[in-house]
Amino acid sequence: INNTDKLTQYIAEARSMGIELLQPDVNRSEGYFTVSEGKIVYGLVGVKGIGEGVVQDLIAERAKAGPFADFLDFLQRFGTRSMNKRTVEILVQAGCFDSLGHKRSELALNLERAFDYAQKKAEAGAYGQASLFDGSSEEEFPPFRYEPAEEWPRSEMLRVEKQLLGFYFSGHPLDEFRELYDRSCDVDFAHPERANPEKMHTLIGQLVEFREILTRKGKKMAFGKVEGYSGSMDIVLFSDTLERNPGRFVVDAIVFLRGKVDTGRESPSFKVEEFVSPSDLRAKSYRDVHIVLNPVRREDDLEGLRDILYASSGQCGVVLHVKGSQGQVAVRAHAQISCAPKEEVVERIRDTPVVADVWLD
Repeated sequence: INNTDKLTQYIAEARSMGIELLQPDVNRSEGYFTVSEGKIVYGLVGVKGIGEGVVQDLIAERAKAGPFADFLDFLQRFGTRSMNKRTVEILVQAGCFDSLGHKRSELALNLERAFDYAQKKAEAGAYGQASLFDGSSEEEFPPFRYEPAEEWPRSEMLRVEKQLLGFYFSGHPLDEFRELYDRSCDVDFAHPERANPEKMHTLIGQLVEFREILTRKGKKMAFGKVEGYSGSMDIVLFSDTLERNPGRFVVDAIVFLRGKVDTGRESPSFKVEEFVSPSDLRAKSYRDVHIVLNPVRREDDLEGLRDILYASSGQCGVVLHVKGSQGQVAVRAHAQISCAPKEEVVERIRDTPVVADVWLD
């Protein structure tokens, strides 16, 4: 549970098998990984900064008096006597109270007041002070009211989750590029030793480490680490690559790299040879442009589409989808008819009256 590299690899493997991993939760989690209704539940011991003794006490309280009804119930029954505010704050940031009805930002904003409220209420109950107000119209402890707050930005939630859990639950920084990652990234993060060392590979991921050094000859080189969905990989950059790409390697940024995998060492690394743009990768990853045609009454209806295709020939083949007697039929155009996989070209095709739909594949 505390081995981040293995954890990332195993979670990716579980998800590829259709097994869901549930985030840590004060009402659902045990100390370590458990299984509930065919899903893996993340253990509270895996939250950095939460001691195993505290976790066992929490589980014991839950077993004795049942699940926590809400955040205040947690503080009153357990939090103020067994945890300091910082420990509760860590559980908030890790999403352990998400199922109890308040946003993480809201709990963080109100934590100080809620903690003091629960503490005073517990102390009053312990000394029997509440009985002094029996029959009074004034309640000593009116219901606690939360100040509302907008939820933290997604990027901040992901950063904190990674820091506290070693993994992302609310999403992944790569999600914006998921389709491109699946199409173009041909390095298996979980098994880099299987890569062909002679082949140029494409590596896509988040740059989580990067440092430059000076060699004995006074030239710069750099080392870093790129993280994908199923693990991480060390990267190496020599001086010529660094000089061609100044300022492009920024920690936490998503990087798109071409190079070769050095499998000659115990831990394979990726030798970066060029930095590529996502638009270039998208263009290279598409094979065909698919065009769904509206009913065509005469050949002239196709002139506008024909002119666009002739003017924007490129690497993609053209597949026309036309309605036949048995339903829609896909017809591949002649090899001399091609199309460049550019967004502006696709939009021009889409705007042609004879076209019902268009997409790249």
